[in-house]
Amino acid sequence: MRDPDDQPGCTAIIDSIERRWAKSDQEIFLAAIILNPFYQRQPFMAHELFNNAGIIALIGRVFKRVEKTDNIPTELYRQLQDYLTLDPNGRFQHLLVQLNIETNAAEEEVAIYYSCLPELLLTRRIVAETGAKSHRSH
Repeated sequence: MRDPDDQPGCTAIIDSIERRWAKSDQEIFLAAIILNPFYQRQPFMAHELFNNAGIIALIGRVFKRVEKTDNIPTELYRQLQDYLTLDPNGRFQHLLVQLNIETNAAEEEVAIYYSCLPELLLTRRIVAETGAKSHRSH
């Protein structure tokens, strides 16, 4: 927003979001991003706390809260390690292939949409002009 009149509103909205974020269970949101295979740790690469050990500790804390337990199954640690390293022999060995398939399919859909966009805009303009002419003739 470049309009100075909008600045107080923008500042109030940002302040409100930051207050709500400070009160929220931030770790569960961070865990959700990390467990999303399209992102994993990428958004947090610059932060030293988000190495494998830090991520496993974070997910362990979330697991304890969600499951209301003090015991974290060893298997969860093993699965997280496989997931974070994408071990070519581990249980997530085909994840990258599937991500590439999903990404390519999404890109194709977007390309189809953009290839049709000029026709859609032209059709919309014609319909709008036709409606305006019809409205003026009445």
